Amino acid sequence: MTDICLIFEVHQPFRLNRKFSGELLSSPRRSEDLFELYFDLDLNRRIFDRISR
Repeated sequence: MTDICLIFEVHQPFRLNRKFSGELLSSPRRSEDLFELYFDLDLNRRIFDRISR
């Protein structure tokens, strides 16, 4: 008998930071800091927690 493996993958996009403005980029930033500026990490975490229940 043939084995069958089913895979379920969910994509959860990153939400953009609605408070982002170009002024935030006026001062020098490290590339690691840009991720936190562009994306709303708190909102991403809350939504991920809500849908994972």
